[in-house]
Amino acid sequence: MKMVLFKKGGFLLVLAVVLIGLISCMFFDGGNGTGPTPPPGTVLFFDDFEDGADPAWKPESVAQGQWVVKDGAYTIENAPEDAPLRTFVGDSTWRGYSIEVDIVYNTYGDNPWRFDNQVAIFIRVQDENNMVAFFFRTGGTSTLKIKKAGIWYEMASAGTPNVYGGHILITANGSTYSAYLNGNLIAEFEDTENSITQGYAGLQTAYDQSSFWSSMVAFDNFSVQAL
Repeated sequence: MKMVLFKKGGFLLVLAVVLIGLISCMFFDGGNGTGPTPPPGTVLFFDDFEDGADPAWKPESVAQGQWVVKDGAYTIENAPEDAPLRTFVGDSTWRGYSIEVDIVYNTYGDNPWRFDNQVAIFIRVQDENNMVAFFFRTGGTSTLKIKKAGIWYEMASAGTPNVYGGHILITANGSTYSAYLNGNLIAEFEDTENSITQGYAGLQTAYDQSSFWSSMVAFDNFSVQAL
């Protein structure tokens, strides 16, 4: 069942008023809300994509490229090569929370380290110019970055195992951000300015044909939980 479990205050207004836009024909409300703080462990959002994508998602589209559900997972189709698409979900008042998601590389061959699908998991997205993201590259360097006033800053990075997929966990706890792959800490940093304190969650991927075989990434079991 896909539902928002935390119902205090006006939280269910999420379905009607937040995420009414981003990029082309979309915009954020700025992430300056002061809504109620849910107890730690509260599931704020969950989607297993078994019955399609939850309507709360706000996906981007480019030309014929779009977000779709295939084989019970969330991915993109018909997107131009190396043109990443993003999709966002949540509430501008989400503060301390974690994101968990399973990723799978759908490919016909080659080695994972050759893939560059521009995979990213976004956390505390305030607007187009202010957010935090974990950029994941299998077999390469994965990086935690923060975007302030439209400029990306690399905060922490590390080499990533050569895998065809796995379980990613991202946490935003106070001013500390951490990224894990299959239970292992990959990168962590502290935003000493504490400049981004709340915001939406999101995903990004791109179609990649940089090697002989083309590759796609699919996301499954996306969960947001209060910390």
